[in-house]
Amino acid sequence: MAFATAVCLLFSAAAHADVAKSKIDKQKLEAYLRYAEAISSNVKMEMDDPAPSSFPGFHSLDVHLTLGSQKEEKRYYISDDGQRVISGAFWSLSESPFADTLNRLNTDGPSFGVPDARVTIVVFSDFECPYCRELAKSLRANIPQKYPKDVRVVVKNFPIDSIHPWARAAAEAGACMASQSTGAFWAYHDWMFEHQSVVNTQFQDKKADFHAYLRDTAAALAQEQNVDPAKVKSCIDTHASAAQVNKDIADGNKLLIASTPTFYINGRPIAGAIPWSSVDTLIQMELNRPKEIGMPVAMAAGK
Repeated sequence: MAFATAVCLLFSAAAHADVAKSKIDKQKLEAYLRYAEAISSNVKMEMDDPAPSSFPGFHSLDVHLTLGSQKEEKRYYISDDGQRVISGAFWSLSESPFADTLNRLNTDGPSFGVPDARVTIVVFSDFECPYCRELAKSLRANIPQKYPKDVRVVVKNFPIDSIHPWARAAAEAGACMASQSTGAFWAYHDWMFEHQSVVNTQFQDKKADFHAYLRDTAAALAQEQNVDPAKVKSCIDTHASAAQVNKDIADGNKLLIASTPTFYINGRPIAGAIPWSSVDTLIQMELNRPKEIGMPVAMAAGK
């Protein structure tokens, strides 16, 4: 019975999305958005099909803008009849203002902190990004000390290939470490950010040997964590973790992430390496969140 109900709900949601899609005149909508948002004709605009949202009577619609190498992602909410568009935040006073983000935010991945923490921070990071390094060092130094039982931090990969040539390789190696043990991953994570400039120099000076350098570095760190280095080497050599990295990137794309670090504190999006004092203030806001503002079950449970 439960399976049948789930199937019925699945087909119902799909049918609802199809109905919304059929009622949206994308050509008319594009003309309206270009006028309303002052988007010139030399900017390429691509629209996804409408997707279910958390808000009754509305679907979300992602729009992708491109001008040369510049890109921008926008999310709108469009009524089921295709006649009304909301630009900006859509809030219900009975739930988190970040409900739609939370429903899209996967919290799988290497983490530290207790599983049932009241605050979950999800960080999309790039090992070659200097701002990611600063945020990582700040979170690793302060969260365990101040919030050992209240905050859980999850790290997801979002290497930006266009500007960081070795970030994807580093992400795959990190995912290989995570597949063996959480401790091995964090040893690798901390080492990579601590030695980021050294790794960058190695890549610039000896690109041909970089794969072996990265593999041997990860293997040495694995051995220190009592993890079989041969398994880590094999994983890196065969790109066995590439699918996991691609999944993380896909998760970030669903959230329209355009830069790193981008992180979420109980769904609240923050771009950039803000000071610890600001992060601390936002954590306090979550710990003192009004009881009337709920959290989606998925975030509370750690989906």
